[in-house]
Amino acid sequence: MPVYNTEKYLKAAIDSVLNQTLQEWELILVNDGSTDNSLSILQYYANVDKRITFLDQSNQGVSVARNNGISVAKGTFIYFLDSDDEIKLNTLEVAYDNCFQFNSDFLFFDADVQFDKQPDERIINLNYVRKVTQPFEVKDGAEMLQSIIHVNEYFVIPGLLFIRRQFLDDSNILFLEGIVHEDELFTTHLFLKSTQVMYLPYSLLIRRFREGSTMTVPMKMRNIESYFIVADTIKELGKDNSSYNNVIDLYLKKLLNTVLWKAHVMPLNDRITIFQHAIRDWYFYIDMRSFFVLLLRKYITRK
Repeated sequence: MPVYNTEKYLKAAIDSVLNQTLQEWELILVNDGSTDNSLSILQYYANVDKRITFLDQSNQGVSVARNNGISVAKGTFIYFLDSDDEIKLNTLEVAYDNCFQFNSDFLFFDADVQFDKQPDERIINLNYVRKVTQPFEVKDGAEMLQSIIHVNEYFVIPGLLFIRRQFLDDSNILFLEGIVHEDELFTTHLFLKSTQVMYLPYSLLIRRFREGSTMTVPMKMRNIESYFIVADTIKELGKDNSSYNNVIDLYLKKLLNTVLWKAHVMPLNDRITIFQHAIRDWYFYIDMRSFFVLLLRKYITRK
């Protein structure tokens, strides 16, 4: 659990682990340079339960925090819980039993959404419950990725993944440091490297949307630059394994067109910069309509 200035939600997040029906777990709390009361809350919990490990680092971002947590983890399986989310009472037990029974590299499941206040139009219809993806079918990861992208049921939240530690180590997959949207890269890489992945049709996570989170703050150039880094890195994976190319092309088309649509609300100078980068390096993946939306939709809507 990476933690940065979430004192309002932190106790509920930790308590949701303490109250699990499965009690054989290790909780690694990583303080990422919090400036609120989060640090004292973490220290309290680390002192009252020997199953809790506490790490403290200067503010370096969620990727560094998660990677540091992975480096000290001892469990057979790894699960990432954000410090403003919660898990259901039986989440770890259900995920463990199914991942063990079906011998999956990892499995993924659904989430309920909880808003701190009335959401704006960008996120009001967010839904993390799959209705088309077939459950309890163990598939090759690239095949599974292609199928869930096709039906618009690909969600890149690490909190929806329950991962076998040995698979993570063997695949040498970590979170890319220094960017936002690192979950896009981590989750996609995970699917591409897996030979046995399964969908579990239960909502086991309570996903909170709050003011100031990545999903609720306005898009900035750092967001766009990070998306382009993700796209570059995923494209490079196809050079190592040509069998990935079809699903990588599908993923990049979905990602990059979505990014341009999201960017239409940004200042004109930023949109021109994005357009120049996109048409130079990514024109193969992007529809003309997305270029049109990027440059003109904001103006047309305002009129």
